[in-house]
Amino acid sequence: MNQLYETDAVSKQELENATRAYRVAEANRKAVEAQLSYTVVRAPFDGVITEQKVEAGELASPGQPLLKMEDPRRLRLEATVAEGDLKSVSNGDKISVVIDALGVEVLIGRVSHILPAGDPQTHTFMVKVDLPNTPGLKTGMFGRFQLDKGARPTILVPVTAIVERGELTSLYAVGANHVARLRWVKLGRRFDPQVEILAGLNEGERVLTDGSQGVDGARVQIVETVAAPTPK
Repeated sequence: MNQLYETDAVSKQELENATRAYRVAEANRKAVEAQLSYTVVRAPFDGVITEQKVEAGELASPGQPLLKMEDPRRLRLEATVAEGDLKSVSNGDKISVVIDALGVEVLIGRVSHILPAGDPQTHTFMVKVDLPNTPGLKTGMFGRFQLDKGARPTILVPVTAIVERGELTSLYAVGANHVARLRWVKLGRRFDPQVEILAGLNEGERVLTDGSQGVDGARVQIVETVAAPTPK
């Protein structure tokens, strides 16, 4: 029609009518193409469908999830970290991860995200660690990572030295006068056959190795053990 109008073969009114009809048809074409695009679900990445929430032929309402899928090459470990240990981890840190189902193999992950808000009841924060592409690694497996909190001295005593009375724990400390005194203590981690003492005992103090034999106020005889010579 444009070409015909330029040669005065059609009137201006006919050209405007044709142009208007063309624009309406173009708008209808775009609307149909948009509706047609709704019949195809395109994923933002190549992956594996792990859950199908609708069946073919069902009516899906706006916002309703249709499928769940994952990229098996981009899995991550989500773990909670106590608020006191949060200073030991930062975004971008490389961290050693062990997945129980994969045995003792150590994976090197990278901290990708630390949630800014923690759980007010457990005082823990969620830490997300991206894992490398590893054969056999699947969603739902149990794993753990270990934080490097640095080194600090601690006090360890034999587990047999601990006396438990209800919810209270104690041991017998032997002073310079060789008298055993019952001492309430606070326990920490266990390193069998020893246990960590967090409070109640000072470095260098002597304790009864067999707390079940202790009596408060009893005098203790300290015996130094000397290795016997090897018989010829």
